[in-house]
Amino acid sequence: MICDLSISPYVDLAGARMLASLHAQLKAEGLSLRLVAAHAAVRDLLRAEGIEERIGYFGRRISVAEVVDEFREARVREAGQESSPVSRSNPG
Repeated sequence: MICDLSISPYVDLAGARMLASLHAQLKAEGLSLRLVAAHAAVRDLLRAEGIEERIGYFGRRISVAEVVDEFREARVREAGQESSPVSRSNPG
């Protein structure tokens, strides 16, 4: 799940804790939460709450498109690893 914070110039403590809770719930389901385009004040509060250590880097310049591209690239790598043949020795 991607949460675009570009139009949120401020997040209060309750909002930060809600994001932390959402992250924990998604993680329990095998999903992930990415935050993008957070303003400086928002980043500062989220970092002070330890959110970045749990969720991952969420700098101002990270966009939704970049996160989607990262996800797609990871899926392609996973698919390539799953479909690559296993090397077996042929006793001949």
